[in-house]
Amino acid sequence: MLKAKNINRKHKVTRYKTLIKPVLMYVAETWVLSKVDGLCLGVSERKILRRIYGPICEEAVWRSRYNGELYHLCDEADLVTTIKIARLRWAGHVMRM
Repeated sequence: MLKAKNINRKHKVTRYKTLIKPVLMYVAETWVLSKVDGLCLGVSERKILRRIYGPICEEAVWRSRYNGELYHLCDEADLVTTIKIARLRWAGHVMRM
C-alpha cells in the first residue's frame, strides 16, 4: 500500500496517521518503554515515512530524506514524544481523580 504509485501521498499519510500510528501508540503505551524500545519505534516510524515520501533529488543526485525533513513533512512530533505526552496527560488525569 505504501509503495503503490497509484495512491496519492496525501492518502498514504492519512492512512498512516489513522491506522498505523494509533496501533503503534496503543501497543507502546502498554509497555515499559525502554530506551531500546524507543529507538526501535523511531526506526520503524522513519522507515514508514521514508517509504511514503520517497527520496529527493538534489543537483541530479538522489538521496534519502533526513529525519528532520520527514517529521517536517509529516507535520507532527515523532512517535516516542507523542507517547510520552499521552502518558503525562493520562497521569495528570489520574492525579486529579
